[in-house]
Amino acid sequence: MDPKNAIEIRNIVKTFKIEVEDPEKKGGILNRNPTKTIENKVLDGITLDIRKGDVLGVLGRNGSGKSTFLSMIARIMEPDSGTIECSGKVASILELGMGFHQDMSGRENIYLKGELYGFSRKEMDSKIDRIIEYSGISKYIDNPVRTYSSGMSGRLAFSIMMNVESDIMLVDEILSVGDAAFMAKAKEHFKKLARSGKTVVFVSHSINDMADMCNRAVWIEDGKIIRDGRAKDICAEYQNKMSSSPEIIADLAEAGVAESQYELAMMYRDGTNFGKSEELYKEWMKKAADQGHTLAQVEYADILLERGNEDDISEAMNLYQSAANKGNNDARMKIASFRKNTDDDDLRTEIKKIFLKMAEEGDPINQFRCADYLLKTAWTNEDRKEAFEWFLKSSEKGYPNATHQVALMQRDGVGIAKNYEEMEKNLKKASDSGFLPSIILLADTYIQGRLIPKNEKGAFEQYLKGARLGNGKCQYQIAIMYRDGIGTEIDVGESEKWFERFSYSTTIWNNIWAADWAKMQDDSDPALIEKIYLRSAYGGNTIALSNILNTAIANNEFDEKKYDNLMNSLKFLAENGNIDAARRMGNHYYDGVGVKKDYTTAIKWYEKAALLGDQWSRNRLGEMYRDGKGTSPDVEKAMEWFVKTSIFGNTTSITNILNLYSTGTLEKNIFYEKSMKFLERLATNGNIDAAKRMGNHYYDGVGVKKDYTTAIKWYEKAALLGDQWSRNRLGEMYRDGKGTSPDVEKAITWLIGSKSLNTVE
Repeated sequence: MDPKNAIEIRNIVKTFKIEVEDPEKKGGILNRNPTKTIENKVLDGITLDIRKGDVLGVLGRNGSGKSTFLSMIARIMEPDSGTIECSGKVASILELGMGFHQDMSGRENIYLKGELYGFSRKEMDSKIDRIIEYSGISKYIDNPVRTYSSGMSGRLAFSIMMNVESDIMLVDEILSVGDAAFMAKAKEHFKKLARSGKTVVFVSHSINDMADMCNRAVWIEDGKIIRDGRAKDICAEYQNKMSSSPEIIADLAEAGVAESQYELAMMYRDGTNFGKSEELYKEWMKKAADQGHTLAQVEYADILLERGNEDDISEAMNLYQSAANKGNNDARMKIASFRKNTDDDDLRTEIKKIFLKMAEEGDPINQFRCADYLLKTAWTNEDRKEAFEWFLKSSEKGYPNATHQVALMQRDGVGIAKNYEEMEKNLKKASDSGFLPSIILLADTYIQGRLIPKNEKGAFEQYLKGARLGNGKCQYQIAIMYRDGIGTEIDVGESEKWFERFSYSTTIWNNIWAADWAKMQDDSDPALIEKIYLRSAYGGNTIALSNILNTAIANNEFDEKKYDNLMNSLKFLAENGNIDAARRMGNHYYDGVGVKKDYTTAIKWYEKAALLGDQWSRNRLGEMYRDGKGTSPDVEKAMEWFVKTSIFGNTTSITNILNLYSTGTLEKNIFYEKSMKFLERLATNGNIDAAKRMGNHYYDGVGVKKDYTTAIKWYEKAALLGDQWSRNRLGEMYRDGKGTSPDVEKAITWLIGSKSLNTVE
């Protein structure tokens, strides 16, 4: 036997004879269901070396031979053929209560179990107090074991095993004994045991615990080991198969697993894998809901609510309440909304109509907002389907927020059948646009390997992108991956760099606030302030980046070499979906600040920001296409950008549209009238800038007939809302008698309000 091995297994085979129904035999009066005996090969030629110090997890579905495998290592049963050799003393818990005498007390059983492990009574005397204390059942230790609950028996068996000296430990469901407190204690003890160099082989249905505590795992299927490797990788692959195989999901659903019952119900609902069946959809959803599965409770409550009778509505509300108590926001919304209030229903209907009109105009941001409202107010799966369709339309026009939401709905089967392959594609698409939530979710999904195959390299690439965008979680994760060589080569220097950046990522804004205040003081230290801004800048903060660049430029200290890294950081942020960075890059090239003036490049960055929803950039693009800056003059494109901004109430863009008509660049048409009405509506509803602009139109006669009296009306509205410029203009008009009789007192009143009294002097 290799001295490095604790256990050597060579080509073991184990077969059991089982009775199965024989369809070829006819049933009789005394034997209605005739059977025949067949051989079931549970283990089929398994060969495995388990090294000393290995903590090995054994994975496999029910009936795959996991417990038989452990029992043969423990010599409780022998293989039909093959050999098993162990180096050292073996202790095991393979079945709760195994080795206990039911009529003997717990104390007596400790001695009995110790004897089975090869310890003398004297040796057990030195251990018994520690065993009893660890088990937490000292009050009952002298009662017969037959009076113990299964949890108490398990705790006692576990305590004995943990406190005897053995080289190899074999455990079946080690973390499922006792209450939560004991389980936590057991888990911690197990981790210490693993670090001590003991060899442990165990089976658990908790895949997360196995991945966390084992350094190695094997996966048994059809009597053979089909995977052997690092525990985290094998566990992730196993979970991926368990969650994606329709046959396995169906088997687990039949076995009573609530999550699988919910998954199976969704398959019948959407017609994936098994074909659509309304009846089976409802049947399996009810089974999952009855077991307290939160999403199933909400879904089945929706089904009951559609039936509309009093008993079903009552049951639906109970299910919503149960889900709401577990934190489900969808259930909470439905409880809050389920009131016999016609006014509320009517209002939601009208709001929905407004959102649909907004979406139908084609702007991806409005389409996203419409979809978001539809999803938040959805009652049925048809409502969620409608929301998904609008998210998809918005996504197809390049809006990354919508693409991320599409991926979430594909992951969860909301409004569409679950589709992990499409989910991954859409997360990649949004990630390529620099949408941080998608970057993080894609990285997490790759590293977990539950929904899609584990991809450590892909996870590293996504976390690195998120880290460079300034996300603290990604910075910490990338530091760990560089340190441990996960998805990349080990690089201690890079690891330390990212740990350092993470350490100050949580105080970025505090740093900026401190620097903003300090630079305004008489005794300010420019070098210290720049250092503070730099810390925040390298954390991905565009405000800090711009502060450093603008200060250097304003003081003629801009050194391209010195600030090259900062410009590259700003460019990286802009390329990866940071709206503020994209707009600032556009400004740098538009104004020639820190770079050579280049309108064409400015357009590129403004378009990036505009497509992400930045209204200021949209208006700037309209002006550049109108004036032919960086491109040939193109009134149609200018109008397109102005309109995209005007629908969000941007008064500058509305005025730009009106000016194109009033200057004769475009002939007045229905759209001109519509724009005027839109500006007037904004002004009427309290938009200060719109009111002032309406006054200017009538004062200057731009786009409308000059009318000082109407101008006064709009200026007064803007002035009453606090606009100082309009107050000054009103003072001048009352002073000069424009649109009114000259009135010095009123002129003084308005000019005092605007602090411009010198104009009447």
